[in-house]
Amino acid sequence: MKRCLLLFFPLFLTLISGADERLLSFSVLIAAEPGGGFCWPYYLYVPPQCAQPGQQVFPLLVIPNNSGKVDDNPEVHQQAAAEDLASSRRLADTLGCPVLVPTFPRPATQWQLYTHALDRDTLLQGSGDLNRVDIQLQAMIQNARLHLDARGIKLRPKIWMQGFSAAGMFANRFALLHPDNVEAVAVGAPGGWPMAPVQKFSGKDLPYPVGCSDLITLTGKPLEIQAAKEIHFFFFQGDQDENDSVAYDDGYDASDRRLVQELFGLRPVDRWPHAQRLYALAQLQAQFKLYPGVGHETNADMRKDMVQFFQTLPGQ
Repeated sequence: MKRCLLLFFPLFLTLISGADERLLSFSVLIAAEPGGGFCWPYYLYVPPQCAQPGQQVFPLLVIPNNSGKVDDNPEVHQQAAAEDLASSRRLADTLGCPVLVPTFPRPATQWQLYTHALDRDTLLQGSGDLNRVDIQLQAMIQNARLHLDARGIKLRPKIWMQGFSAAGMFANRFALLHPDNVEAVAVGAPGGWPMAPVQKFSGKDLPYPVGCSDLITLTGKPLEIQAAKEIHFFFFQGDQDENDSVAYDDGYDASDRRLVQELFGLRPVDRWPHAQRLYALAQLQAQFKLYPGVGHETNADMRKDMVQFFQTLPGQ
């Protein structure tokens, strides 16, 4: 297996008050390793409180990348992922956990592949370096464990995830596709509809990503509902948020669009109570919160609640 290349960014030093020691935080870009299961690089940030070897076990926070546009130049998406990492440093420092951000591209010549949202077309991509990016992310996570373990940094068995907009869609869908690997996920404004953890509603099948009726056809296994019940979900959105991927062809097929609009409403805020009800019916541990007067953005209250969500998880 080809050895992975580590590219180091400028190091950040934090002095410990009243001591000669220094805690060292660092960011690295880890190169793609196709033989190891991932065809794209990923970023890894380690905050100061995690950087020294010790007995503590830390969660790994995975934040899917979202450049917000299509482009055939992978460097465009890699740069956007670097910006995602930079903006997540404060959260990582507050929670005291390493952060992984992948650099998956979103190609213009394959515009139907909304890779950053892990849409249906992306899941069906059968070959090449964009094949099953969810499984590639799993390989990145395992690779990061090896790198951090080599530095004496121990991780919890399951990951945390966080994402907003398309990245929230990816996080939500990844968690239900791979529930054995996820402890908690904070999902912000998930493109007009959170993936439902049920196969049917009102007598109609809910195919991926509306629901999970055809997961066994797409992935070879159904929703592992007992594992999904162990995940802690926090869904949040502004009640003025009109950002709706359901309305666009790169987000949803026409048949799925009609299904969502017919069953759950025309606007994201109209669908919110339906999604909350479906998660409750499936007996998943899910909090849903709408923020008055907020559009497609995160504000201080959302960030505060997200931190509290992670900090109050069992075992914290």
